[in-house]
Amino acid sequence: MAIKQGRCPNCGSILMVDDQAAEGICIFCQARYVPAQAEQLDQDPGDHEFKNEPQPELTDEERRLAFSAYGNVHVPSAAASAKKTIVQHKKKPVDQLTPAQRVALMKKELVEPKLSRRHQLYMAAIIVGVILISVAVILPLTLSKQAKRAELAAEINQIAGFEVADPAYYAFSGQRNQSLLLIYDGEVTEETAADVLAQFKQARSQVYKIDPDNQQKSTVLRLTGTNGSIIIHGDGDTEVEANSAAAGTTIEENSEPAESVTSSQTEG
Repeated sequence: MAIKQGRCPNCGSILMVDDQAAEGICIFCQARYVPAQAEQLDQDPGDHEFKNEPQPELTDEERRLAFSAYGNVHVPSAAASAKKTIVQHKKKPVDQLTPAQRVALMKKELVEPKLSRRHQLYMAAIIVGVILISVAVILPLTLSKQAKRAELAAEINQIAGFEVADPAYYAFSGQRNQSLLLIYDGEVTEETAADVLAQFKQARSQVYKIDPDNQQKSTVLRLTGTNGSIIIHGDGDTEVEANSAAAGTTIEENSEPAESVTSSQTEG
């Protein structure tokens, strides 16, 4: 007897097939199959349809035939299986509580865990420690960002290449002030935007002590004029928008906030 792997033509389950037998029986769906066909389906099912049709109950002899390819597997008879089920059912534990006892158990209040004074102080100290650490980390970063932003604002006319008459006509944003929204009272071109971006990168390189070219890929400029807006990135990508905001509007009146020009990335 040579045991090989096959597949049931009815349910598609993987079977152990005796290729010397004239017929086999699936241990899963109890369907009869030809061993050669089962082997072929395992190698290449092709367009075969596994219908999974119900099959009649097997006799004890047919059950032994179905498991014959699986070695020394004990195959209980149908009567033995039914008897075992009945015995297990009889051994099922019976609830010994009376109805009154069950109701009392359901109404019993759960004991709430109480922390000792020592544990309460310990947890309060942890919470205060976490808050202090957060403030110690976030506050210096915020103060540093505001200080750097003030330094950049002092150079806004140098960055823009023209006099920016009103602080409402420009805005820096981003964790490291890498984004600039600038409103110009005239038409803007890509060449103009490129010049402003170069000056912006130069100013940031002096304020943050970084390379003006290699460490400013996340820098973004949005230059808005009478003919529309030009968005130019530090890596060279450029976007041109139609006249969506006329010159003379302030940052607050512009339809798209400066924060939306770029994500708050750090320098690349």
